[in-house]
Amino acid sequence: MLSVRSGNQNARVFRQINEIEGRTDRGIRQGFFRLGNDLVRTLRRQVLERNKRGRTYIRKDRAGRRRRHIASAAGQTPANRTGNYRKNAGYQLRGSQQLEFGIREGADYGLFLEEGTKNMAPRPGLGNAVKANQRNARTDFDNSLDRELNAQ
Repeated sequence: MLSVRSGNQNARVFRQINEIEGRTDRGIRQGFFRLGNDLVRTLRRQVLERNKRGRTYIRKDRAGRRRRHIASAAGQTPANRTGNYRKNAGYQLRGSQQLEFGIREGADYGLFLEEGTKNMAPRPGLGNAVKANQRNARTDFDNSLDRELNAQ
């Protein structure tokens, strides 16, 4: 049974009820923000990892020195060569409704790496980052919502 009485206590409760929607949206947006940062950080870290198992190439750097480059194998996050793919990783929030995570237009070949071509198996960098952050996503949202809804 719910009883409503006049006074400051009820006014505070009604104010908190009216603020729930805004606080929930803010908490979800903060969760998306934390998740987006985690995804970008994970992708960039995975690109720089040295445990690639693909083909080994000898290429010249800008100074003309010969350098060894180990490419990624099928299913691995792409190996870093120029840094363009890694630098163009990012995300965009659309209110509290949507998080878009991907490679910006500066690396047009990102789609080919992610999905593969008829001559190359996929190197799903974005997919691997999402898989690595599945547990973190729930924690990010739980913490953000708790923080917002329990704030006075």
